[in-house]
Amino acid sequence: MPGRYFFALKVGAAAIDPEIAHSLTRDPESGLLDRESFLLVAERQAMRAKKTGEKLKLTLLRMEN
Repeated sequence: MPGRYFFALKVGAAAIDPEIAHSLTRDPESGLLDRESFLLVAERQAMRAKKTGEKLKLTLLRMEN
């Protein structure tokens, strides 16, 4: 998939807010959260980590051919 980037967020199922879980959508090709869903979950995880002092890690990969 030339020119496409995919981001993954590892979050335990219990960590996803039930209020938004039903509205999350996935990319049909990769099965990963689509851009809007990823941003929503990532933002909530970042806010939670800030409140609790939990450390977060983000890994970016660029894969070609």
